[in-house]
Amino acid sequence: MVFETSWEEGLDGASENKIFTRLIIDDSGRQILRFSVVYLSIVYGRLAEVLRYDFSEKESLHVHKFYLHKPCDKLYLSDATGFEFIEHCVQSIRANWRKYLLSFGG
Repeated sequence: MVFETSWEEGLDGASENKIFTRLIIDDSGRQILRFSVVYLSIVYGRLAEVLRYDFSEKESLHVHKFYLHKPCDKLYLSDATGFEFIEHCVQSIRANWRKYLLSFGG
């Protein structure tokens, strides 16, 4: 049995920039099975992924930097996958979302 939850957080008053977090943990509540932290924005009138951190039991932690406008290769990160690292991902987006958006073209 697993527990799945998700939540979103607005980054601006217009709710055009959001962080969406999805977390799946084991039934003990101690092991993260999968998570994603996504920065979403309305760009040119359409919802777009700007940046996404992903982790699953099949693939180690990686980030997609869609804002770079290159073929979006996965950049593999450290093996840190604890709850603290999820918060680190969220804090990183909070601190840098305007820079990412400018690079993306929003």
